[in-house]
Amino acid sequence: MANSLFILLTCVAYRQASRRFCQWLMGGFWLLVSIVLGSQPSLAQIRLPLTEAIRLGMTYNTDVLVAVRREAIATSNRQFGAPDRLPTFDLNVNQSNYFNQYNSPTSFVRGVYQDNALNGALSGSWLVYNGGRVYFGQTRLDHLSQQATLEIQAVRQQVSRAVVMAYYRAVVEREKLLVRAESVALSKARWIDFATQERLGKASTFDVLQAENLFLTDSTSYLQQEIGVQTAQNQLHTAIGWNRFDPLFLTDSLTPGPQPPAFANLSGKLLSQNLNLRSQRLGVLISDTDVQLQKTALKPTVRLNSSLYQSFTGTKFPDIPRINGNSTSLLLAGLSVTVPLLRVSETKRAIRQSELERDLTKTTVKGAEQRLLAEADLLGRSYQTQAKIVALSVLLIQNTARSLAIARNRLQSGFSNLIEYRSVQLAYTEAKLNRLQALYELKLIESGAKQLVGNLN
Repeated sequence: MANSLFILLTCVAYRQASRRFCQWLMGGFWLLVSIVLGSQPSLAQIRLPLTEAIRLGMTYNTDVLVAVRREAIATSNRQFGAPDRLPTFDLNVNQSNYFNQYNSPTSFVRGVYQDNALNGALSGSWLVYNGGRVYFGQTRLDHLSQQATLEIQAVRQQVSRAVVMAYYRAVVEREKLLVRAESVALSKARWIDFATQERLGKASTFDVLQAENLFLTDSTSYLQQEIGVQTAQNQLHTAIGWNRFDPLFLTDSLTPGPQPPAFANLSGKLLSQNLNLRSQRLGVLISDTDVQLQKTALKPTVRLNSSLYQSFTGTKFPDIPRINGNSTSLLLAGLSVTVPLLRVSETKRAIRQSELERDLTKTTVKGAEQRLLAEADLLGRSYQTQAKIVALSVLLIQNTARSLAIARNRLQSGFSNLIEYRSVQLAYTEAKLNRLQALYELKLIESGAKQLVGNLN
């Protein structure tokens, strides 16, 4: 729209020189505006319905990608299991070469000799009992994996709502641009009327200038709204997670539909289906498992051990052939018991801390339930009220449109003035803008209710 702005500035500069030429330019300006508005869909490179925008958000949004990685980590930890769940086996091999020199009078060997050794040990250990630490550790990993799955679903719902909000905001800004364009057309028509009446001697130059000022004001508002459209589209790109900023043609409209099923028994569904709430309840189970894990530190640890040891040695004295030897040691089974004695106070402190953290988690869940129930109640009430606001806005537009037609006739017949007409025109424009905002708020309430029950897709 740089050309249209240039035309506006040209009009201001050359208005004194040639009013007819200026009017011709403004006619060209409006023609340009009409062409741009009429060709917006063809300029858009991407046709984007809301469902596709949500799908792209699930693919590109970094919050979703991070949640997927966290879920993969939790799943991997669960699959590998808790430590000491399975027997452990270790193989140790070492080799040594020594050169020894003994000159002690008490030693039966004097001089320099060489020792070589190759030792190997295979040992195994199986945890028989440690107070249930393995069981509680595996239970904790299972709960963490389930929590990660719920959290990724919750993140997807949050991203979906962000995309929905950004999508409909872009739709609203586009519709506002059309309203501003209509306002420009109305102001332009009044300016042309006064310019014609001035040539006929029925209007003063002051009236023409006032009409022109209103036209320029509306044209400025139109250009500012263009910035709003671009900003909203960029925010939609950001919500989706795209690095590209191609122009979009959004195919979904703000037309209100029937009340979504999510509003039926919203509070009841919330307590059982809300993903964040379910994740926090799993957090309580994890905290309870942490308490049990701390208590196992007071229990003895029993292990079953087995080992096989093999050693090969060789010694070489001067002027004597090498002497080789070997030894084998086999431990079929052995028990080891470890009992904590002097760490009771430290362990009890850790147990008490984990119990307090569990109580804190429970309190947090109760607070979350109360807040979500209050939000659900507010959404249910707000939806009904907002639907009434939308219906009233339609009636207001109809009334202001009729008032605008009457005001135009009164102005043209000389029974009114431009100030009265302008006030009616502004009321008409404001009614249209308010309806768009009311529809947007209604969409936000719908998406909020769907997110609460995990059904936003």
